[in-house]
Amino acid sequence: MASHQKTSLTVRLLSLITALLLIISAVSCSPAAPAETTAEATTSEETTEAPKSFEINKSFVIVRPDKDDPNEIAAMQLVNRCIKSITGASLGVATDFVKSGEEVKPAEYEILIGATNRKESLEATASLNGDEGLYRIASENVIVIAGGCPAATLEAAIAFCKDIYEYEDDVSSPEHKVISAGTPAELTVGIEAPVSVPMPSIILNGTDLKEYKIVTSLEDKAITAFATAILNACGAKLQIITPESYTDGAAFFLGYVPDEPTDHVSEPFDAYSFYTVANGNRISVDWKKPATASSVLGSLAKEIIPAELKNVNNVTLRDGMTRMYTLNNEYNMLTQVKKTEQKLADGINYWYIEYADRNGLPVKCYAVTVENGAGRLYAGIPNDAATEVSGVTSTTMNTIRATAANGINVIAGFNSGFFDLGGTGLSRGLVVKEGVVAAPNTERPFIAQMKDGSIRILNASNYTAYKHKIQTAVAGNIILMSAGGKIASIAQGTDMAVTRHPRTAAGYNSETGEIVIIEIDGRQPSVSNGASYLDLVTIFRDFGCTDLINLDGGGSSTAIIKDSNGQYVLKNSPSDKSMRKVQDNILIITESK
Repeated sequence: MASHQKTSLTVRLLSLITALLLIISAVSCSPAAPAETTAEATTSEETTEAPKSFEINKSFVIVRPDKDDPNEIAAMQLVNRCIKSITGASLGVATDFVKSGEEVKPAEYEILIGATNRKESLEATASLNGDEGLYRIASENVIVIAGGCPAATLEAAIAFCKDIYEYEDDVSSPEHKVISAGTPAELTVGIEAPVSVPMPSIILNGTDLKEYKIVTSLEDKAITAFATAILNACGAKLQIITPESYTDGAAFFLGYVPDEPTDHVSEPFDAYSFYTVANGNRISVDWKKPATASSVLGSLAKEIIPAELKNVNNVTLRDGMTRMYTLNNEYNMLTQVKKTEQKLADGINYWYIEYADRNGLPVKCYAVTVENGAGRLYAGIPNDAATEVSGVTSTTMNTIRATAANGINVIAGFNSGFFDLGGTGLSRGLVVKEGVVAAPNTERPFIAQMKDGSIRILNASNYTAYKHKIQTAVAGNIILMSAGGKIASIAQGTDMAVTRHPRTAAGYNSETGEIVIIEIDGRQPSVSNGASYLDLVTIFRDFGCTDLINLDGGGSSTAIIKDSNGQYVLKNSPSDKSMRKVQDNILIITESK
């Protein structure tokens, strides 16, 4: 019984195990149920959205910087011509002008040309060097065409039109002859293309301008304008830093001179004068009045940037101190190349000086200096007459000889006042000879030696106050320096001021009493090229003069000295090829032979 029960239990257990195995087998062999889909599974896979494309339509406005630049204007016009060629419609144009204090309000659709005040332009130009440009499709609303300088902006505009639309025309000609009329195209947001722009290089004092910095503590728009002028010329993006940040290297020091000693501070500062102090590629520029910063740095830029740029341009600012002027076109950057001195009498010396202008052309100068008390001035009139005679003129040489024949020791002589060349021959200004009025015209400024030996250069209005004190006087046409060496008047822009005529002029040093009379030859390109009014100022300042008057020049200009043999010698080369007959002359005499 027990054995049977035990066997029965075993059979049941085996049956149960078999059934379980069959169930497991059936489950494992049946197909799997599909996995449940969740929101997380759906979002876990990334999707890529296609770039947006669009076409330019008449809603777009072309915007350029408010400051007119020829290259940026040309770029704007080119893009407009391109779009018109494709669509038949001209786009609106505008500048980025914003009234002071107001916010920038862009239009809905804009094509930005150059360094506008829009954030998209600012971002683009900040990353560009001067010789780099780009065009960028920033969004469906904004297209950026910009360069590190305006010339690069124009190149970027050319590339934009050609790459996107296959449009090309002759940008440089007034007719803008179309080379390829272009085809319609869609613009894709995010497209960007760099543009490389060939730029000339300017080597200043042996160092490429790209290596220079601007070092200054001043905050002045003129400094930014100076940096911009350099950038536009050669693509050099000059970094502006403070004196505290400067360590070494090529630099413009603006508004101060770090390298001592320098004597420029003792020189006369006026509305037209400034000074450079160069030490190789360390170039300092100093001026006095803040209001003149713009004209000073504008003039400096013109000295540095050649008028006609080549691929490589070597420019030199001479070492040491150089006096410069804000009116570039009115002086010729004369550099002394030769100077000789000859004693004529005790305290009276003759000087021959050769200059070269900024283009290397010659300028010859003949000067006589008279120390205080060494000699005095004498009005030379034809035949050594007491007064002028209508219709009677004479060369300076003949007047000197006539004067010497009367026992007067003439050491040197120059022509002096303007006169009626085609009529009476009489002086157009005052002449006083030995205290007597020889020509009464008092409408022009004059140089006078008083009876006490002192020298004055006076306006016509001062004649009445001084007339009883004058020993000798001859007239000019304009006072160029007064008040301690400051430029008094230079007749800006007039032909008389700017054109490089032969010149005769007289000046003196108000502290020492030394007199200086100078003749400069001109109108002879291979011999001497004449001087402007500012050239005269430069030369007379080099002689230490504080006051200066311009006398008659041109074919009248004559310089004669008495040589060691007692002979009178013409030193200059008159532009008329021979000495002109004139009315009055300024002679230097001594009391004894």
